[in-house]
Amino acid sequence: MSGDEHAATVYAGALFAAAHDAGVIEDVRADLHAFTAAFATSPDLRRALFDPMIDRARKQQVVTTLTAGGSPLVANTVHLLLEKGRLGILSALAKDYERLAERAADLVEIEVSSAIPLPEAAEHELMQRLQAATGRRVRLVKRVDESVLGGLFLRVGEDMVVDASVRARMELLRDRLTGVGTRGASE
Repeated sequence: MSGDEHAATVYAGALFAAAHDAGVIEDVRADLHAFTAAFATSPDLRRALFDPMIDRARKQQVVTTLTAGGSPLVANTVHLLLEKGRLGILSALAKDYERLAERAADLVEIEVSSAIPLPEAAEHELMQRLQAATGRRVRLVKRVDESVLGGLFLRVGEDMVVDASVRARMELLRDRLTGVGTRGASE
């Protein structure tokens, strides 16, 4: 884990603990997501907050304006990141916070890729099967990926992949046939 990844994990943990104690985990999640999205999609905002020619007080004013009306915990975190020169870890911090919030809510995010959009009935059945298999609530992130050919490709967090695509089945069959042909020739 790099220094920035470690710092993001530490900041996310501290923010999550404060949000948990205050009973505002979801509010913080929403506000952190909104600020992170604005930061990621606005080159002008990033340029202004990273520009060494703009004094820190002006940058703090910009952050105060952008976080007004939102969670004070998010505002304080962004101010602290700015003060410590750590604004570059904001996206990683938000992802780490999201994982902590999902774990606390007993929620798992599963990315499902399919060649075509899933019909509603298939999505509902998949959701029920995944909830039964994981023992947790499931949030599906659906993606259409024409390279899947058919079937599904699932990614559970960052650690587990389930490839139930036609392509994977074809590759497995090819490997088996190749292995059978090799064994038969050498026997």
